[in-house]
Amino acid sequence: SLSSLDFSGNAQFLALSQAQKSQALGQLARGDKLQVLLLNKCELDSSNAPALALLLTSNRALSALSLEGNSLTEPGLLQLAAALRGHPALAEMSVANQARPVSTQAALALIEAMEGTESLVQLNLGALREGDVLVGELELLERRVGLDRIG
Repeated sequence: SLSSLDFSGNAQFLALSQAQKSQALGQLARGDKLQVLLLNKCELDSSNAPALALLLTSNRALSALSLEGNSLTEPGLLQLAAALRGHPALAEMSVANQARPVSTQAALALIEAMEGTESLVQLNLGALREGDVLVGELELLERRVGLDRIG
């Protein structure tokens, strides 16, 4: 059975509409053997978040999910945070390098979800602008997760 799947920058996946991408992700949610899913630079946006959330809640074997270099915004990231909480196997997740920096609210929701997910040991949020978050919160974020400080 398939345990690892990398669609990162895949031309065929990129050619799909957002609805088709969500449908494909929904198909992946039906399985329970997938452990590593890489969806970097797949032009995913928050319209795909419900399918990604379904994947997180349905596939309890998933141990790594990378969504780097997409266009996920706060509403989608909040959906992912809600789906992530308490996942039994997810150890690594990355949402770094989105088209726009991850908002403070989304970052805090993901961190709270991480704290409620014992298996999750690495959460990469990428860069946050210092003006978007209080300095004390920023230092806390840096200690808890992989975070690059810009501006």
